[in-house]
Amino acid sequence: MRIQELYHGATAANILSILRDGVMKPVDGEIYFVKQEPQLHTCFVHGADLSRGAAFVLKARISIPDDAILKPAPRPGNPDAWILQTSKPVNTEVLKLFVRRKPGEPREMIAGRDRIAAYLRPKEFHVLIKRKYSFAEGIVGELYANGVFVCYTLELAWFWNEKNESCVPRGKYLAVLRYDHKDKWRIELTGVPGNRQNVQIHIGNYPRDTKGCVLVGTSYTPDAVWNSMTAYKKLKDAYEHAHGPISVEFEGILATPWGDYPGLSSNVA
Repeated sequence: MRIQELYHGATAANILSILRDGVMKPVDGEIYFVKQEPQLHTCFVHGADLSRGAAFVLKARISIPDDAILKPAPRPGNPDAWILQTSKPVNTEVLKLFVRRKPGEPREMIAGRDRIAAYLRPKEFHVLIKRKYSFAEGIVGELYANGVFVCYTLELAWFWNEKNESCVPRGKYLAVLRYDHKDKWRIELTGVPGNRQNVQIHIGNYPRDTKGCVLVGTSYTPDAVWNSMTAYKKLKDAYEHAHGPISVEFEGILATPWGDYPGLSSNVA
């Protein structure tokens, strides 16, 4: 058996699997590597992870079985490509993780098994909306992602949880991602009382742009939020650093279209 330190591009889920099992598994009898760190950039294409908005390459200490073949496989743009031919998983010790957010940007480096696992492990994404200002048709709030201010929000005024006419009751909701709208990415609440469905966070400026959903903006005026697309991108970018379960919590004022405050407790419709 031979021991070699090699570089391999893989998604976050695959790297977590390697960390958990201590082995790297071949695909169709092959595993691709590069040997030289100056050629590391050629590996990132194999570690592209759209769900994380990044690309990953690991440096690993590989135990190569005597019956396995490690041979050069140069190709245009990657003169240092190597293929390990084996039908069995190979023992793997992960040494370093290299992360690149976009081509041409500086890469991050994380060393050590535990630090790499902590970096890649999915983290909860908690959205907190603090409702603060009441206007004629809506409520403006502040949106925080894992404790960091991201943008402002606009919701319809409280209308006793009437579907398409009201904001949702105060409280904390689990949420999921939706990819089937034209913007290809939305956070959707689940378990809203009153059997309310399709309550989402999305782009919009005025109360007329929502039927009980949450609009986002980088600034606000009475019954409006502005630069909604920019705010929406900031929210999406914040999620790229989490990738775990999503929750959305609402607290603060709950005002009707007449400006009064029912003072309802959480999740009372």
